[in-house]
Amino acid sequence: MDQIPGNNTPIMSQDTGAPDYLDVLLRWRRFLILNVLGISIAAGIVAFLLPKWYRASASILPPKDQGMLSGLGAASTLLKGITATQKIGSLASSSSGPYNYLAILKSRSELEAVVKKFDLVSVYAIADSSTEKAVKELEGNVNFEVQPEDYITIEVYDKDPVRAADMANYIVDELNVISVRLGTMEARNNRKFIEQRVGQIHQDLAAAEEGLKQFQEKSGMMIIPEQSTSSVSSIAELYGLKAKKDIELGILE
Repeated sequence: MDQIPGNNTPIMSQDTGAPDYLDVLLRWRRFLILNVLGISIAAGIVAFLLPKWYRASASILPPKDQGMLSGLGAASTLLKGITATQKIGSLASSSSGPYNYLAILKSRSELEAVVKKFDLVSVYAIADSSTEKAVKELEGNVNFEVQPEDYITIEVYDKDPVRAADMANYIVDELNVISVRLGTMEARNNRKFIEQRVGQIHQDLAAAEEGLKQFQEKSGMMIIPEQSTSSVSSIAELYGLKAKKDIELGILE
């Protein structure tokens, strides 16, 4: 112990213990080195044995201005006066267009087509060859997202990089096929509906003409065209408005 002159209080010298720590490290150096090497080798072996997964991605931009009447083709010219329906269709398209495609991408028909195309039942080694289980497995290996710019990103994960890319491309192709099929079906249904309504209107007009003729014959009254022009025009306008509203209602349904 050291003493400060003029002070009888002893001062204890402090031992840092550094030589003791160094001695422990030197004595256990073999154990530490072997453990570090063993862990590194084990991690390398695990990383080598685990299968590698590859990601393939694709982006699609849904077409703009897809209203309810987009699939009508030539029949849409018959409905140019139905402004209400056109506005509703445009609004629905602008707000939910990409999500309609997203629904198709996540649909059972889309995923099942991919499973059958690439024989994923065998690829995923499904024990009972269940297509349902293969579809569930595929759902975990794909990701569909709508980006802020309204385009859709498609991501596919697979252990084979070529198959991952082929699956991503096939999903885009199948989306186009399903979309065209649905649009064709919609156009066909709308055309049939419009044809039925036009036929019904023709029948109603013929019946009204025959009723007017019978009324004139029974009553002996003759309606002069000049006198009935305004009335007939009003009635025709009301019939036209009713027919237009009926068509709007049918298309919306």
